[in-house]
Amino acid sequence: MCSRLFAVTAIAVFVFSLLGAPTTFAQEAGVISMNENTSGFLEAGEVEYWSVSASALEQAVIIGHSADFDIVLTLYHNDISVASDDDGFGELDAAFITVFTGSLGNYYLAVSAFDSSSSGAYELSMQPGLFYGQHINHTSRNRTNDNYAFYGYEGDQITLLLHSDDFDAVLGLYNRYGQIAVDDNSWVEAGSQTDARIDLVIPANGVYFIDVNSTGTALNGSYLLSIWPTLHQGQVIRGFLPPQGAHVFHIMGQSNTRLYITASSDTQYRMLDLIIYGHGVNDEQTGDYVRLDLTLPYPDHSIEVRASGNSSDSGWYELTVFTLTD
Repeated sequence: MCSRLFAVTAIAVFVFSLLGAPTTFAQEAGVISMNENTSGFLEAGEVEYWSVSASALEQAVIIGHSADFDIVLTLYHNDISVASDDDGFGELDAAFITVFTGSLGNYYLAVSAFDSSSSGAYELSMQPGLFYGQHINHTSRNRTNDNYAFYGYEGDQITLLLHSDDFDAVLGLYNRYGQIAVDDNSWVEAGSQTDARIDLVIPANGVYFIDVNSTGTALNGSYLLSIWPTLHQGQVIRGFLPPQGAHVFHIMGQSNTRLYITASSDTQYRMLDLIIYGHGVNDEQTGDYVRLDLTLPYPDHSIEVRASGNSSDSGWYELTVFTLTD
């Protein structure tokens, strides 16, 4: 469990460390924006800084790849490091998911090498990011497709759901090596393919890409996209709740399994609701640190984490699941 907690913290953590933080970004390499791929060349002993263009509370997965050196990415808000990764998970790429919560125009991405004597070409990309348990309502007009990204952990069981009343849904899942799964509901009666679903056990730690598409010539209409994980013993999940947001998780367990579930916020002023639904269980607690201790009468339940209090509240939280024995 400790290694899992470290991995989650390394991906989407507000480190608030000033070590190595630059006081000026005079040597700006360029600008990186959402749904954009760009490239650069890192000289030995140098650090390149990219200005990040994003909207308030926008979620993003930022990815760096180099075949020439061990790439390190660090995101700064002003002079404070807010996210970083050096591909310490055994992946070829450095990547993290983050949310742009501070004042805009002051985010910079630093590209460096783990071995400062290394140099070479590199590639950067920034995609809309999703957290486990999140649901996205979106409308697209005359687009070829929509893309999202999330960070998955080996062994996690997830369900991706795509629903639309406006078009025949096609849902694809990819990693950097290619397609992993796709569902176009072609087996359903023509004209009723409004839902697509992918059930998957994550094969390896890393970034995964979701492709939202339709069987028509263009993506045109509204849709609901959900990423629904099944929680397991000892799992620690870190997420970000937007204003009036809620994250929903699936939990399976043997009947009479005793669970201890906790959720905590990133600030003492933030209030959370932790709710468990299903088969006669309906329990709820509210606070900046909440916990539920219950015995499952049936094996299939849902957990919801949401913000309470002020509807404009937003912030990070951490969810932990334990199985207890008497």
